[in-house]
Amino acid sequence: MPSAIYSVPPDFAARLKDCFGDRLRLRWSQRRGRWQLEQQVGRGAAMLPFRLDEEDDSLIRARDGYWLFLEFSPGDRMPCPTCGATLQVPHCKTAEVACAPCKRKGLDGRHRASYWPLGEVLIDYIKKCNPERGGISVIKAECDAENQTRLAQAERDFHNYNEAVWSEAHPQVVGIPRVGYPGRADRFIHTNWDYR
Repeated sequence: MPSAIYSVPPDFAARLKDCFGDRLRLRWSQRRGRWQLEQQVGRGAAMLPFRLDEEDDSLIRARDGYWLFLEFSPGDRMPCPTCGATLQVPHCKTAEVACAPCKRKGLDGRHRASYWPLGEVLIDYIKKCNPERGGISVIKAECDAENQTRLAQAERDFHNYNEAVWSEAHPQVVGIPRVGYPGRADRFIHTNWDYR
């Protein structure tokens, strides 16, 4: 499926090592055609009991003692893993993208995708997600703040809608007569006022 093989830019590899030591590494997946950011979780196996396929990412990680932290595309477009159609990839976030040709064929067509430029934006995101630096609590606090903002906006919208409905219906509810302007008879609002 993928045709290009990328190597990690030396300046980004040095920056990653400065910030995280040897705990993180960036590797190009030949099978998936994407960057894979991996975190060291243990010691690598000295020898696997079988021949290692150089395109099998999970075996490479098991041999080296890493697990997958983040996978992302090298650009803002990627081929659909099912049909090969071009999909637009979200920038600087992981999201679900849908493949229209797959959906037309009755397939699921949903794929997780992301694009991160190899630079400070990605380093900052990794720092934010890093559990050793309180990453989970930082993300949780951001989600809570965003949920509070959405809830407050929904309450304001509800209050504004109720206020508009009440201001329109209030005269009829309390019995304040309304007078329309002369014109067509079906638009004239009759009242019980006596003009004599």
